[in-house]
Parts: sequence; C-alpha cells; structure tokens
Amino acid sequence: MVAPAVAATAFAVLALALWFGGGRPQPAIQGLPSPGALTTWGLPVVRLVHDVCAAATVGVLLAAVVLAPASGRGVVRAAGAWALGWAASAAVTEVLTLSDFLGLPPGDALRSGALSAFLFHIPQGQAFLTVTLAALAIAAGSLLPHGPLLRPVLLAVALLAVLPPAYVGHSASAADHNLAVLSLMAHVAAVALWTGGLYALVAHLRAAPGLTVAVRRFSTLALGCFAAVGASGALNAWVRLGSVPLLWQSRYGQLVLAKIAALAVLGWFGWRHGAGPSGRWSPAEPARRSSASPAARSR
Repeated sequence: MVAPAVAATAFAVLALALWFGGGRPQPAIQGLPSPGALTTWGLPVVRLVHDVCAAATVGVLLAAVVLAPASGRGVVRAAGAWALGWAASAAVTEVLTLSDFLGLPPGDALRSGALSAFLFHIPQGQAFLTVTLAALAIAAGSLLPHGPLLRPVLLAVALLAVLPPAYVGHSASAADHNLAVLSLMAHVAAVALWTGGLYALVAHLRAAPGLTVAVRRFSTLALGCFAAVGASGALNAWVRLGSVPLLWQSRYGQLVLAKIAALAVLGWFGWRHGAGPSGRWSPAEPARRSSASPAARSR
C-alpha cells in the first residue's frame, strides 16, 4: 500500500506544479521542429520516476547503514531493485532530453547519430550517463557478498549520484552560478535522505525488532535534513528570484511560498506528534505513526 500511495501523491503534485507553474507541455508551433507528444509529456513523468527511484535507493541504503545496520540482505537487495529502476529512468531521460534538444521525436533523435555526442560532450547528457552508470553499479553491488564496507560504499555512491542532475539544472544558469548550484545540491541530497529514509522506515523496518532505535536515529537525522532543506531552498529561491516582491508577483515565487507553507505545516505536525529522542513509536504501532511523526519532525 505504501508504494501506490506515494506514486499517486507524487503524480498529483507533479500535475499541480506543472499546471500552476506554467511548465505543462505547450502545443507545437506550426513550422517549427517539435519533439512530439511522447517527449513533451513523457519527460516530466520520467523525471518524476527517476527522482522517486533515486530517493528510495538512498533511503533503503540509509536504513541498511545507519538506521538498522543489523538488517538482513533483503534490505540491500531492495535498494538494488530501486537502483535498477533509477538506472532505467535515467537512460530514458537521456533519450527524451536528446529528443527535446533536437526537436525530433525520440526515434528520429536516436537515428540522427547524435546520441554519443550528447552523452559525452553535452552537460545534460554527461550528467544522466553518470547517474545511469552509478545506479547500475549500485544494483550490481547489492548482489555481492556483504563485507563491512559494501553498504557504506553503496550509500556514498547513491548520494553522489543524486547530484549531477542538480549541477546541470535550471540553477546552473542563475546569476550566481556557484551559490545556486551548491544550494540546490544540498537541497537535493537532504530531500533524498529525508524522504527516502521515511520510505525505508515505513516499507522495510516497521516490523523490524530494532524499530524504536531506527526511529530515534531517523528523527535526529530528519531534523538536520529539515534545516538543510529549508535553508538551501530559501537560498536557492533568493538567488533565482533576486527580490522579495517576486515571491508573490511570479508563479515561481508563489510555488516557493506554497513550499514554505507546506514545510511549516509538516514541521508543526512533527513537533505536535513528538517523534523525538524519547521515541514515541513502538513496534506495536508503526503503521499508525510511521507516516506522520518522523517525516513531520524532519521537516
């Protein structure tokens, strides 16, 4: 039940953000090259799948390394399965991004012979090629015999692999390039740890004997992620907007205000339900609190 609920929520948020922010695909202009409906509609959806798989991979590995180190091989295998989805969605993103760049349908873009140049010489192609290879390495590593260093190495690779798309995203063209990119990287890494860790608690550790300890550890980590998400998001928004009035005068600014409100509500919700160091979860009630306390406390 966890995965369908997460997927439905994610797609609903994507649709709302695209509609409100003006990012929904626009009709092709007659006489100009167009990548077609498959690319214009498929690219945002595939990027969403990519981000969900990335966060889940990071979160499940976080559970295996930090939250519940005594967890069995099945948790790492689950991370490997998510990593395969991550690699596949990154590969599809490469093709659809090339299609968008060239203004050609995906099939024509692949037949154009430009894929290798795109992957090795264009920053967007290089970024998603790096992600694809890293995710495949995580999937392969999850099948290896589990030595003392394997899990931490896989987690480190996963955290590094979430960063390349941020480096070549919209913030790369902001006025203060370095500040915008670094703040977005911190934002992305914190969100991946936070949301992925919550998913791992709910989906993989809710029946584990060490649930109480895992929740306490996640609560501490999540509070740090909450601060990092808020600070890095505010900094990135300031770099991109440049002035306070644009917060309510632009669609992007209004989306930022909506995110701030959501962050505040979730922070209050977490404080209200108090999943702190005292640990109000118990193995007998994970389902009731797993979707609220740690995540909300983290934000």
